[in-house]
Amino acid sequence: MTINYLFADAVARINNAQAVGNSFVSIYYSRLIEDFVKIIFDEGFILSFETKFVRKGVFTILVHLKYKDKKGVIDKLKIVSSPGCRVYVKAKDANKNKYGKLAVSIISTSKGIISGKKAFEYGIGGEYLCYIL
Repeated sequence: MTINYLFADAVARINNAQAVGNSFVSIYYSRLIEDFVKIIFDEGFILSFETKFVRKGVFTILVHLKYKDKKGVIDKLKIVSSPGCRVYVKAKDANKNKYGKLAVSIISTSKGIISGKKAFEYGIGGEYLCYIL
């Protein structure tokens, strides 16, 4: 089985694991996904994560999900940009989304994968990957 869009697979796995109340989820490794997981860890949406060696050349990321009062901390994790429909934002709009300051936007920029707040501070735009609420 091949997965064409690993980022969408990672988002779906996190959403599904959170919906059924799993304490952790294993997702396929890529640098983009590792940077994404670092951001959601820094923003306080997950407890921890670790990279696991599976076999030669194959790694996974084990994400420990966070719950508060038996409800997942991640209320909504939604993909904005996809391979068929890329969505780009300018530097001045990097921190804006329809949920205001509650949502954290994830943007792929020339400085790597960063949050919308940091993209606004750096003054750079990029591809709007997803948002977390």
